[in-house]
Amino acid sequence: GTVVAVRQNPQWDGGVPPVLVLVGLAYAGNVGTIVRTAVQANAFAEIMIVDAEDGSPPVKAADVDYYSVMNAPLAALRRFGTAATFLAHARGSGRKMVATALGPGAVGAYSAPARRALVGGENGIFLLLGAETGGLPSAVLERCDTLLRVPSLSASVNVGSAFSIVL
Repeated sequence: GTVVAVRQNPQWDGGVPPVLVLVGLAYAGNVGTIVRTAVQANAFAEIMIVDAEDGSPPVKAADVDYYSVMNAPLAALRRFGTAATFLAHARGSGRKMVATALGPGAVGAYSAPARRALVGGENGIFLLLGAETGGLPSAVLERCDTLLRVPSLSASVNVGSAFSIVL
């Protein structure tokens, strides 16, 4: 027979692989690009998708199912209907929450504090990426331990590009 893929568990300097969390992304192309990049990097044991709550349509279930099938067993995908549901899930994990953000208090993505935050420690991290237009909801930002600012010469950075830079 032919071997299509051999999965090694992700190896992470901190010992516990991070969990990637996509919050409120509306464009299936961005979700697909990020999921495929995460899987190819073999750096995440799990990818979580949190639906938008601002009235924009969520990424279609068929697209999420497609990413799950195409990438299984390379990464587990889990979906949450609201940010509150995700936050309740995250609360007891002991993981640090690290997010990309443009606002005040964000450290440069290439800085020493960013590198320390991305290593995560004994319980690992949730790496959060926010929606294309509005970023992360304030309730999520308030729970983050570290905010990362992706350097850019323009006013914004495509979420897929931001993920690639942080990765």
